[in-house]
Amino acid sequence: MNGNNLSNDYNLIKIKEKILEINGPTKDRDYYVTPFLPLSYQYEIEKMLKHIKPQIDIYYFNSGERKVAILGNISLKYKLNPIRLLKIKTNDFLKHSDIMGAILNIGLKREVIGNIYTNGVYLVEVLEHIEDYVVDNLNNISCYRVKVEKTEDEIPSVNSVIKKVIVSSYRLDNVVSSVFNISRELSKKMIINKDVQLNFNNELEVDKRVSPNSYLSCKRHGKVFIIGEVGKTKKDNIILEVKYF
Repeated sequence: MNGNNLSNDYNLIKIKEKILEINGPTKDRDYYVTPFLPLSYQYEIEKMLKHIKPQIDIYYFNSGERKVAILGNISLKYKLNPIRLLKIKTNDFLKHSDIMGAILNIGLKREVIGNIYTNGVYLVEVLEHIEDYVVDNLNNISCYRVKVEKTEDEIPSVNSVIKKVIVSSYRLDNVVSSVFNISRELSKKMIINKDVQLNFNNELEVDKRVSPNSYLSCKRHGKVFIIGEVGKTKKDNIILEVKYF
């Protein structure tokens, strides 16, 4: 997205409306289970929840980058199972993008598809109500014939890599350079070219200050979450704790 256009995102607006129903005067519901949320939606929803009184609780069912959440009465999480795991059986090599493209090509929206795992075994997270549809209709990926099966395997737990990164200041170009291990000049160029997003906004100045609890992404170099400052070096540089996705 150019700039931060999430305020006009139709799908996010609908999710926010569902959240407001939990606290609404009619109390039509006391919980809401979301579709799969990209990081940008998670950020916006969590920001929204901080300003709602009384506070609405949130619980994520999975640990991948795209998450399904229950909001409101999260004690119901033990009774709900909104995510199904499917196994793709094939003797051929499949790429993440090919699997995603094939699932979308059978008429499904991105929001019903979660994380795809390609480490030795091909696994796909889907929402409960489309499980049978995917099993019945996903027969080909790229030029390969595949078989999709339901599995009772546990949803993989994704362990994020957390590192300590030293920066001389909180300037955006400096943080991007250190976090993604690129030159300062390249980081400036990428910010100017809108290839860098801070909290899903790419309308940025190179000297913008990066705050803790921020998402930062750099095209072709990855995405991270800036957890916060954990110390200083002897030269008074800042030690940041950073989670890499």
